[in-house]
Amino acid sequence: MGSDRIANSMAAAQLYPKQNVVIVDFGTATTLCALRADRSYLGGVILPGMRLSMDALQQNTAKLSSVAILKPQQTIGHSTMESIQSGLYYTQLGVMKEVLARVRIENFQGDPPVILGTGGFAYLFEEEGIFTAIQRELVLQGLRFAWLLNADVVV
Repeated sequence: MGSDRIANSMAAAQLYPKQNVVIVDFGTATTLCALRADRSYLGGVILPGMRLSMDALQQNTAKLSSVAILKPQQTIGHSTMESIQSGLYYTQLGVMKEVLARVRIENFQGDPPVILGTGGFAYLFEEEGIFTAIQRELVLQGLRFAWLLNADVVV
């Protein structure tokens, strides 16, 4: 498991004690990590992030160039650029909605966990109603917490 996912999980356990938590991190990869209220780590999901998906389109198609990653104004694009932006955005949104629904049912018996959004592109999804909160600096909070836990250790 990557250090970013460990740090996110440590921060979530500290910020939301005794609560089931799911962390959705929109970074290079889009990752989802699930924690039970007892702080046990259940596991996660990893899929290509928005920029990685954009890079794959650009590198593996003849005429597509990189576009700004943003929330589209409408689903159907009227240009190649708008179409790519819509595809990137709604792919991530659709995957998250489906995965979160399955995680709730399979791991939390339908009881809604705290859903945290973090990472560079989380703000794009702020108005979609999928997050309980957006924690922009979650990984840094987790690193700080880990440091505090080990502050008494002399190297």
